[in-house]
Amino acid sequence: MMRALYQAPNSAMKDFLVATLPLISGLTPGIIAEIMKVTFYPMDILFYAIAVYEGYRFSFRQISEDELWGLAMAKADPNRAMSGQSQSSA
Repeated sequence: MMRALYQAPNSAMKDFLVATLPLISGLTPGIIAEIMKVTFYPMDILFYAIAVYEGYRFSFRQISEDELWGLAMAKADPNRAMSGQSQSSA
């Protein structure tokens, strides 16, 4: 019985001959919200919290002095930044 539960999503698509792309392209935000309401479990909050934390943590990174210099030069002279000239050729 448990084995059948794990195969249900894949076999259901085969049984109803539903193609994945048309199914996904037909989803609207309202349908997605309704699916999330119907399939919600309290444990989901933990996973959402982990996802938010990791997304926040990985959204920051160290910027080196070279990158700062390049950004400053690009802001000062956009044409030079677009031409690909390095700071040593000036």
